[in-house]
Parts: sequence; structure tokens; C-alpha cells
Amino acid sequence: MMKIAIITACTNRKKIPPSSLLCANNLPVGDQNDLLYSWKKRVNESPYSDRIPVTSLYAGRGFFEILKTIKNNHKIQLWVVSAGLGLVNGEEKVPSYNLTISPSTRDSIQNKLIDGMQFDYRSWWHEINSKLNYNDNHLSSLIKARKDTIFVISLPKSYLDFVASDLFSLDERSLSRVRFLGSNSISFVPEIAKDFVMPYDERFDGPESINPGTRSDFFQRITRHFVECILPYNLSATHKEHAKTVQDFLLPMRLPLRVKRAQKTNKEIEKIIKKNWDECAGSSAKMLRILRDNELVACEQSRFAIIFKQLKLQ
Repeated sequence: MMKIAIITACTNRKKIPPSSLLCANNLPVGDQNDLLYSWKKRVNESPYSDRIPVTSLYAGRGFFEILKTIKNNHKIQLWVVSAGLGLVNGEEKVPSYNLTISPSTRDSIQNKLIDGMQFDYRSWWHEINSKLNYNDNHLSSLIKARKDTIFVISLPKSYLDFVASDLFSLDERSLSRVRFLGSNSISFVPEIAKDFVMPYDERFDGPESINPGTRSDFFQRITRHFVECILPYNLSATHKEHAKTVQDFLLPMRLPLRVKRAQKTNKEIEKIIKKNWDECAGSSAKMLRILRDNELVACEQSRFAIIFKQLKLQ
């Protein structure tokens, strides 16, 4: 009997705020090797009493979808791709931290590089695993070693790019036990991996959707569907058979209706939220649906979250 493992991405939101020492913004400026050494030292010296399981660290609806999948089947393994911790098992205890490879954020490791130096994603991924985890804890090594496991890769493009040199070093036989989830994965995985992309598309969010949501949690929602509704019934099937089952599921479903939503200022959105506050009963998820579906207002989720949080504090 084949086993199932989900590999997903970490999130910027954490349930426990990190100490200032474990925020990349507070690292000294240096070259990439200096930064890795400083970061490794801080992570290793963080008190064990402050550490919590990976499954208890990350927040956000997308990660919550993955947690619900794990909760419904305790035998599923979880692995998280993290720029700050490398590849970590869901049961591992880790410190809270803020470190990202995205250059546009406050705690980007790239912001701490000496002026003029280029960040090497491939090197960072390799070194963060081999030096911080004290082993060759790479995706390719994990997948090769566990020949009795189907690996469900639920990563957005930025994270696939981050681990690409590691993951796509696998031969076709090892890749045959990998399933890539993501409506546009087919367009940016290399040729050798295209056959292993599961063909989910926008119909999953159409009128017949069994788990609607936002674009930001699409990867995690289709991962949950694939793991709960496709794999259990034909776990030993080939990637082509799995893809055919996904296609058959989507066949009778319609594309989502295109709704034109109005742009509003923060002040205007605040007024709408206040007006509908009682109806949402303090739930940000319900309020976002009211804002988009009832009030037909366009608002990016992270922007909405900031406005909603400020009003909730009031």
C-alpha cells in the first residue's frame, strides 16, 4: 500500500510572533555565506522551550486547508519548504521566525546582502538544508528514499523556482511518484515533469464548486480535494490515471462567472465593513465574501486583512 506525503510552502503569517533575533531584518549585512552562518547560529541557539510543531506555527487559510487534510487522515506525512528552515517535517519542533527570499518584503534575506551582490537561490536552498539541518535533507533525497510514497507537491511558482534545481534533478522513474498541483504548473515545470501535473483548472471554483475560496488558497484547496477525493480510491494508479480522474471530475463543471467589481478606497471599504459587521459576526472570511459577493467590491486579500484587523481592534 502506497503512502501519501504533502509538500507545501511556509507562510509569512505565524501564530506566534518571532523574537527580534529571528527576524532577517535584524541580521548584519554581509555576503551570502556570512548571512547563512549568522542565521544558522541564531536558529540553533533559540531556546527549545520556545519551539512548537511546524503544524502549529504557520497561519492563513491556505495552510489551514492543508492542516484539515492532515487531520482527516493522520497517516499523511507533511513537509514544508521554508526559506528560513529548509525542508522540515510537519511534526518537527521549530522556533518562530521571519525570513523570506522575496526581495520586496521587510524580512527578505536579499535585503541584507552587501550592495551589488546577487542572491543565489539554488545555493541558499542547498546550504540551508545541509548546514542548518545537519543532513542532506533535500526534496530529491527524500523522494528517492521513500519509494512507497506518492508525493503531492503543492507549491506556487516562486517556491518551485526556489527548489527547482533540487526537485527536477530526479529521474523520470522517481518523478512518476510525484503529483504537481496548481492550475498553471504545466506552464512552468520542465518538460520532464509536465506529465505529472494534475489538470485542475478554474472550473474548480465555478458554480458547482465543493470548496470555493480565493486565488491565494487555490493550490491548497485543490491539494485537499486531490488527497481526499482522488488518491484514496486509486492510490496505486499511474499519473495518467490520476490525471484522467481529475479531468472526469471537472468535466461537468462550469467556469466561474466573471463578476465586475468596483474599486474602493480604504475609507469606503471601512464603511462597508462597519455596515455589515453584525452579519459577519466578527469573521473576516465571511466579511470578505460579503464585500466581494454582495457589495461587489474588488479588494486584494492582504489589503482587506489589514483594514479588517484595524477595525476589529477598534
